[in-house]
Amino acid sequence: MSQQSITLIRNEGVLPLSMKAGDKVLLISAYDNELTAMKWATRRLVDEGAIESVEISTYCYGNKDGIDDDLANMINEADGAVLVSEISAAFRLEAGQWYSDMPLIILDALNERGVPATVMSIYLPADVALYDEAKAILCCYNPTGMPNSATDDPSIAYGPGIPAAMDVIFGVAEAGGKLPVPVYEIDARRRITDTMAYPVGYSWE
Repeated sequence: MSQQSITLIRNEGVLPLSMKAGDKVLLISAYDNELTAMKWATRRLVDEGAIESVEISTYCYGNKDGIDDDLANMINEADGAVLVSEISAAFRLEAGQWYSDMPLIILDALNERGVPATVMSIYLPADVALYDEAKAILCCYNPTGMPNSATDDPSIAYGPGIPAAMDVIFGVAEAGGKLPVPVYEIDARRRITDTMAYPVGYSWE
């Protein structure tokens, strides 16, 4: 059911993310509980034999203002990446807000390095209009993550949105959703305009 709500906004040859055994996937988000859900979902797919055994790196960009040495090294070593964007209010799209500044900075670094990267919008989908340089974008509309203890028992699930999105990213499931609301273009000041970017019912075909 959750997989049917995942909405694919763009896919320019990135998805499904194809990883060989031993490849390194970099999972990036604003909050640790979201990273736990992403890591849990990836490990479950490995355990089920749905994808090859990959090395997982995680990075939390919350309240940061640039790429530090740890993240730079992770990007240099990554064979693929998933970058979460969580925007819960329009003002957080504006320049000077780390909620949107950091994903844009990180996406630029991933693109410069040539790392296949997917932006995962997990709250209000207005942010998808921000990522013109992203080659793959999808929405899951549910930011509920998992506590660290969740990884101790893979039979226990928490918020289904992020794991369902990971299934789509790795090609285990297809995105079946369509945008439930219109998405408008964002101007140079990073404010929402009246110009339509994606209408209600949109999905990448």
